Amino acid sequence: MEMSIISNANLSASSKRTYGYAYDRLMILTDYVAISNMSEKRILKLIKDAEVPANSKNVMLSVILLIRRHNEQTVDLLIKYKETKMIKQMDKEKEIKNEELQKTLPSYDIYMAYVNDLYKQKDWRSYIVNYLLITYGVRNLDLNVIITRDKFVASKRRESEINYLYVTKKYVKYIRNHYKTKNAYGRKDITIYATKFMYAVNEYLGEEFEKPLLDVEEQSVGATVLNMTYNSIGEGGVYKVLTSYHKSRGDINKLKALAESRGHQMDTQMGYYDISNT
Repeated sequence: MEMSIISNANLSASSKRTYGYAYDRLMILTDYVAISNMSEKRILKLIKDAEVPANSKNVMLSVILLIRRHNEQTVDLLIKYKETKMIKQMDKEKEIKNEELQKTLPSYDIYMAYVNDLYKQKDWRSYIVNYLLITYGVRNLDLNVIITRDKFVASKRRESEINYLYVTKKYVKYIRNHYKTKNAYGRKDITIYATKFMYAVNEYLGEEFEKPLLDVEEQSVGATVLNMTYNSIGEGGVYKVLTSYHKSRGDINKLKALAESRGHQMDTQMGYYDISNT
């Protein structure tokens, strides 16, 4: 089965899920004819004619390439299309989307007012999530944390696949062991001294020694975070707000710090998250 090729590929769990969804969509396009049983020209025609966003088509092409390479089938036409016309289509769609985002995304000041209002309402969980988003530009998975008073989690010798907010009387240490680019950037630790944030974390934790922040399955983290953000703009939207704000101020050091915090290169930040690229 072709799905087993995806399941056994050297991909992260999230990438396998994404490829699985793309394969399901491909099967609808092909009327459930296996990718391996189709010619490159036939596949390309189906992809070109599909009424789906360019990014979705690009993921489908990645799935097709994975399957055909596994089966030692030709991929030259597919690669040429993916690296030329597909890139142009994605760039065009990104330009259109960025033009719309410039009209609809909230300003940094509006977002900060939203975060501060969450604090006033004592919505501690939403405040903690949004504080981390608007301060450090993290992704959804980074917010799937356990809040704990257990100092052992802060030990760099501890092997872990869990994210933590380690709470002390003087600071909160934000420890990320499980996030999208962990394999490239390793474990990330941030020590947070902000008084309001520390108060919110302690209020949320209460008398408990340890407590999950989101308390949902990993596949539900994105939807949970989305519903907590201002106008449901999601973590990507928040990061675009941050990137636009610091770029408008000419604060290169802050942009570099955000890229470091998120775990990606500056060209990714300015190429994908800068909505002034239209």
